[in-house]
Amino acid sequence: GSRPPYTACINNLFNRTPKFRIAFLQNVNVDYVTKLILICVCRPQYFRNPYLVSKFIEVIYMHSPEVQGTRTPLFERIITPSLSEKYLLPSLLTFYTDVESTGEV
Repeated sequence: GSRPPYTACINNLFNRTPKFRIAFLQNVNVDYVTKLILICVCRPQYFRNPYLVSKFIEVIYMHSPEVQGTRTPLFERIITPSLSEKYLLPSLLTFYTDVESTGEV
């Protein structure tokens, strides 16, 4: 199935930004994108397409300190809301457990 066009735009903008250009995101208002990412990852039952959820998890990973060498503004915005504190880690663990047990996204 096809994914919504905005998903491709978000994926391209946030996952394909080279490390040396990550600073430009400090000047971009990503609050709505952050909320969308958190809703998709923390409430995957709202979406029929697990590929969509995996793309948003990829955004989180690509902006993590492990990949970037430092915490990016987008990563900070994703991990600090109260929704993240309560639901993000369990949702990520469930996602990776499902992938590991089924071999599929």
